[in-house]
Amino acid sequence: MIYLELDEETAVHRLCVRRIDPVTQETFPASFVGDVNPKTGNTLVVRADDTEEAIRKRIAWSIADTLPLIQVWESHGHRVYKIDASQSEEEVFSQIQGIVNRDSK
Repeated sequence: MIYLELDEETAVHRLCVRRIDPVTQETFPASFVGDVNPKTGNTLVVRADDTEEAIRKRIAWSIADTLPLIQVWESHGHRVYKIDASQSEEEVFSQIQGIVNRDSK
């Protein structure tokens, strides 16, 4: 299991400003510059469920329902890889690739 650790305020900010291509549903992170999907030319929009209130509810659900499962998983000796998700997207992706590549051998 790969667990991306991120403080709530950073998560809320990132999710509130991410956008999607309404046709392809491709997601563009907060760091993406521009209002158009370069592949399709479609204008990007904010997801209807990416309001601060909705995001905080999803985070609360995750904390209440998911974090205890991670602790159970660890207590049974399963691998839980924790990654600091406050890093750049490239750094986080690189760490995930390293875990996947290491465990697939």
